Amino acid sequence: MPCVSRWLVACEKSGAVRRALRALGVEAWSCDLEDAQDGSPYHIKGDAREAAYRGGWDGMIAHPECKFLCASGLHWNGRPGYEWRAAETEKALRFALDLWEAPIGRVILENSRGKLGAAIQGYDHRFAVQPYQFGDDASKET
Repeated sequence: MPCVSRWLVACEKSGAVRRALRALGVEAWSCDLEDAQDGSPYHIKGDAREAAYRGGWDGMIAHPECKFLCASGLHWNGRPGYEWRAAETEKALRFALDLWEAPIGRVILENSRGKLGAAIQGYDHRFAVQPYQFGDDASKET
């Protein structure tokens, strides 16, 4: 099967999405600050923003860390003793938006409901999914 396009899977060390895309004939590369857990040669160890802005990608699926962005954690930002979280939220938001704004024709950002969706102009909730839609016994809009 010929390669149909070249995709970056940002913030992925497991290789699960990369492997699934490659099985479909896509030239997919994962990228994370950590080594690939599966030892794949199709992994870029480094900052996903640098990889995204390097060019040559037809698309990107990015999984930025949701710890400081998701609704389930944002309530901590205003609590006494947790004021430091607001700065971490802004850093995490800037990182995710840098990925969103990368010069790549097709970008998919996967993140739980929270700060990121509100920051992206034109965000459409019709593309949100729940874990229970895929057999898990949980709800967490993503």
